[in-house]
Amino acid sequence: MILKEPCYHISQIVQNMKSPKVHKYALETWYEFMFPYIPYRTGALSETIDIQDDGIHFKMEYAEKVYFGDGWNFRKTVHPLAQAHWGRAALDNHGKQIKTIITAYALKE
Repeated sequence: MILKEPCYHISQIVQNMKSPKVHKYALETWYEFMFPYIPYRTGALSETIDIQDDGIHFKMEYAEKVYFGDGWNFRKTVHPLAQAHWGRAALDNHGKQIKTIITAYALKE
């Protein structure tokens, strides 16, 4: 099953930004910040994605199971911050920084 990290998680940051270009940039920026939180063994989970209008789609068949793997003991060798709910973790830990980057980009547009 494909897992979608829906854009409503980041909607508070982009709520007044109507530009599709800014919206896509916001999702790309969010993904950059969530990457270290995505469990990593072979890299397939974190690298097999699509960024679409409605969110970030993780295309590996096991993505949903890993995303909701609360209490799992994720390997920390490659991604020491690896955990379940990686999109939320990125926002919880870097939300202000993400908002600053996206706002600066939006002001240039």
